[in-house]
Amino acid sequence: MTKIAILIILIFTSLPISGGTKDRFEQKVINSKIGSELRIEGTSQKTTGDSNESLPEYVLSPLPYKKSGYTNFTQSAKAVKAIDLSTNKTFFEKNPSEKLEVASLTKLMTAVIAVENIKTDEVITVPTLKNMPGESTMGLVAGEKIKMGELLHGILIHSAGDAAYTLAVHISKTEDEFVKLMNKRAEEMMLENTHFSNASGYIGTENYSSAQDLLNLTRLLLNNAELKKIVSMRRYQAKNEAGKAYDLETTNKLLDNVKIFGIKTGYTPQAGECLITLAKENNHEILTIVLGSPNRFGETNNLVSWVYSNWGW
Repeated sequence: MTKIAILIILIFTSLPISGGTKDRFEQKVINSKIGSELRIEGTSQKTTGDSNESLPEYVLSPLPYKKSGYTNFTQSAKAVKAIDLSTNKTFFEKNPSEKLEVASLTKLMTAVIAVENIKTDEVITVPTLKNMPGESTMGLVAGEKIKMGELLHGILIHSAGDAAYTLAVHISKTEDEFVKLMNKRAEEMMLENTHFSNASGYIGTENYSSAQDLLNLTRLLLNNAELKKIVSMRRYQAKNEAGKAYDLETTNKLLDNVKIFGIKTGYTPQAGECLITLAKENNHEILTIVLGSPNRFGETNNLVSWVYSNWGW
């Protein structure tokens, strides 16, 4: 008789771009040995015709397997994680739970908090900005008015620290209070190796995360279609309410690669080079996390190539 092992692996929170309430949902993975390995995911609720009982609908997808001629892989980064986004299969990992400074990858949580609390068309007044030497900025000026959605583009495309600070102060009055929201959200998500000390990832030993925690945070962000679209953009022209334009260029050099669709860069001298990447080939999406790398783009490119060369579906 065929044995079926059932593994419930993830609970996520969807992010409605309009902000407000948090929609909770479950993902279930069933690893079954019936000819080949298949993943069965609960995707929605369906009501039966003769009752109000809701039944889950399922989508089948094969689990990745090692190809013939599989070769091992090495990385010089401090921590690495690479998974199949559909099945959560781990292709490669190195120190996935190690606490490390993550620089501007912090802004992913800032974006999550923003969409969960305010609408993208909400007009925000830029506060008096703090000094952030070395940070990428949009060039915002205190007193100008700009929509939240434009600030999101600044944060996720250009890694703009002034945009992150503006959102933090608008939502919580002070950055310190906003950081409390960030850490509370991290606790709710059970990100056990994560702690934030500011909204932008500016240098701070108490601002850290792990490859595994960042993977879970990124999966949450990607559940929001608008955020997933933003992190894939090479450039964008944001405008404030007076019509002043801000030309935003991505900090992710890999977006010129046809397989790459985001996500976010990060760098400080202490954190080293950091990069989270979404790649797609033949409808198979993979997510990679590289932290503390001497060459984030080169290492990520090699990692993505290795996955698609050594794994099949």
